[in-house]
Amino acid sequence: MIAILPFEAFGAETALPLVDGLHHDLLTRMSNIEQLRVISRTSVLRYRDTIQPIPEIAVELGADWILEGAVQQAGDEIQLNAQLIDAGTDSHIWAKTYRRALSAENLLAIQHEIADSLKARLTPRILKLRQPMTWNPTRCTYKAEPIWIPVPNPA
Repeated sequence: MIAILPFEAFGAETALPLVDGLHHDLLTRMSNIEQLRVISRTSVLRYRDTIQPIPEIAVELGADWILEGAVQQAGDEIQLNAQLIDAGTDSHIWAKTYRRALSAENLLAIQHEIADSLKARLTPRILKLRQPMTWNPTRCTYKAEPIWIPVPNPA
């Protein structure tokens, strides 16, 4: 399960609507990845601008992975940093910086690239988590010992 946190907005005042649009689109795109469960926008909104550690957020949301990032807008340019974090280890699985001229076409392209990158990184992990557990008797470390139960003397 992945939690896509609201991205931070830096720079021009218009950055916040861009960040909210990016968040909505990423949630939608990631929800279309088969076997990946995405935590709802409403549930992750409370973590906007939080300083709470990623492992704590993950436990509260029941997430295996967290996507966080930031958007900076300066004039006609936008820079987006995205980071995928393994919630169990609090370590980065993937991170990338995108810098483009600010246009609707470029924003949509960045969103598409992020979703594709995340899908490539997460699909093997999802499949590994979804594999059924099998019992392997050669790996069993338990040894059967006879148990002697005293029987009372009927006399």
